[in-house]
Amino acid sequence: MAQNIKVPFKVIGGLRAEDTPTHKVIREALANCLIHADYYGRRGLVVKYKPHEITLENPGRFRIDIAAAIEGTITDPRNSLLMKFFNLINVGERSGRGIYEIYRVWTEMKWNTPTLIEMLEADRTKLTLPLKKVTIKNDDKKDTQKTTAQKELILSYIEEHGEITTREAAELLLVGLSRSKALLHQLTDGGKITPQGDNKNRIYCLARTENVRIVKRANR
Repeated sequence: MAQNIKVPFKVIGGLRAEDTPTHKVIREALANCLIHADYYGRRGLVVKYKPHEITLENPGRFRIDIAAAIEGTITDPRNSLLMKFFNLINVGERSGRGIYEIYRVWTEMKWNTPTLIEMLEADRTKLTLPLKKVTIKNDDKKDTQKTTAQKELILSYIEEHGEITTREAAELLLVGLSRSKALLHQLTDGGKITPQGDNKNRIYCLARTENVRIVKRANR
């Protein structure tokens, strides 16, 4: 599957990097397929590659809500021993954020959004990874302006209250948790805010506030 994904020219430490975030999440997707499969179920694992998409199916349905899996807040692997095996070779997310990482990277690479469905009658789970770029529409400028406005609201809220959570951001902007999480990650990557705490208790503060705290501790 990975050999058909283009690798952009990039040099790290004098050597060309042959790995990309897309390659990594394809490995993650296959590991998830193996880890969460019900090996007593009907049929086996099925992986299909087409020029425009990759699909991975495994017997057994998700043991948690799909929305929670996409948000990366809960994990419940069916085969925990397999997960440990993959962890030993640095494949698979230990924190249960594998599906979240797949969606995040696909969004960053501007591929069409993946789909994760449960086929109830067949008792199977299917993940589809589109290999087509998002079609650019005339409304993209409006979407960019909307995104900028949402980020400014988040920053204003943090300046007033000192911090913000993913849920508070969602309530502030009247959007879903996945959208607020994406905006917070963009602000983090842009150096505007800094995350603190673990996944369940994570808050976001202004990056410059965090820098001030570090300086104060150093002075002490």
